Amino acid sequence: MTSKRRRTGGFTLLELIVTLIVMTVVLGAVSPVFLYSIRSSRQEQALRDFVAYLKYAQECAVAKTLEHRVYIKPDERAFWVMYFAPQKGGSLKLVPAEEPFAGRRHFPEGVELDDPKALWDDEREAYYITCHATGACDFATVKLRYGRHGRFELKTEGNLGVFDIKEKAER
Repeated sequence: MTSKRRRTGGFTLLELIVTLIVMTVVLGAVSPVFLYSIRSSRQEQALRDFVAYLKYAQECAVAKTLEHRVYIKPDERAFWVMYFAPQKGGSLKLVPAEEPFAGRRHFPEGVELDDPKALWDDEREAYYITCHATGACDFATVKLRYGRHGRFELKTEGNLGVFDIKEKAER
C-alpha cells in the first residue's frame, strides 16, 4: 500500500513567485505617482515657507518698529531674513533674524526662481523686500517655477503690506 501524503497549509514556490511578480508590477506603477506627489508637496511647502518668512518680517517690523528685509538669491534658490538692530551709540546694523527664522532656507530641487522685481543689495549680492515699521512693504514680484507646468507669482502690494499670490498653470 502506498501512503498518501497529506498536503499541509502553505504556498508553493510557483504561488510565491506569481505573488512577487504581481507586487512588483503594482509597485512599479504606483511609485512614480507617489514620488511626484511627495515632490509636489515639498514644492508647495516651499512657497508657504517663503510667504511665512515675508509675514514674519512684516509682523516683526511692526512689533519691533525696526525695518526687516527678506533676501532672495535666485541662483542659490535661497532666502533669509535680516533686520536693522540698534547698536551702541544709536546706530543701526543689519543682522540676521533670530530663531526660528534664523539662517538661510533653500527651495527644494525642482523649484526655480526668476530674478525678482525687487531692490538689489550689492554687499550680499541678493534681492530684497523691505518690510517697514508701518506695516508697508516694498513693491516686488517673485516668480517661482516648479515641476513641468506650474508657476507661482507672489506680489507685495506696498503701502497696505498685502501679499497677492497667484498660481498659474503653464501649458
